[in-house]
Amino acid sequence: EHLPEILKEGASIADRSLSVLQKEAEEKAWIKPACPLVHRRAFVHNLEGNDPAVQLTKIAGIDIGSNSVRLLVSNVIREEADILFKKSSLVRLPIRLGADVFTKGAIGKRNEERLILAMESFDRIMRVNDVQAFRACATSAMRESSNGVKVVERIREATGIDIEIID
Repeated sequence: EHLPEILKEGASIADRSLSVLQKEAEEKAWIKPACPLVHRRAFVHNLEGNDPAVQLTKIAGIDIGSNSVRLLVSNVIREEADILFKKSSLVRLPIRLGADVFTKGAIGKRNEERLILAMESFDRIMRVNDVQAFRACATSAMRESSNGVKVVERIREATGIDIEIID
């Protein structure tokens, strides 16, 4: 396997999500719909000034952690049988869900509102970047929170982003 450097370096859920997507792309010769991967639209662009056989599409991973929330957007460049993954952008917001959860046992109203705003922003960033597929994952703060499932439902209702709570 030849994972791109950005995926080898990163330990975040977003990086690992993109690694899973890359393996799927390599196994199936392109990205196909599969849960919990969310496919948005089928934008595949020819790179300007280059061989029309070279195509560019974008995927993203959202990592909702105890201290921060991250969006990683990656370019997927396909040239015949070769697929290259390259980091396009990374956005990090220090929401600090763990401060609520690990002291009070639940995500507070203020941080819930901030998280919804962050997901709305991430959705817009993904749309501007023509992201074709993304995966959103939450870790221990959301999992250990007494209201984590309700917060995930509120985010889904407000933004359409489906968040997977993982171990």
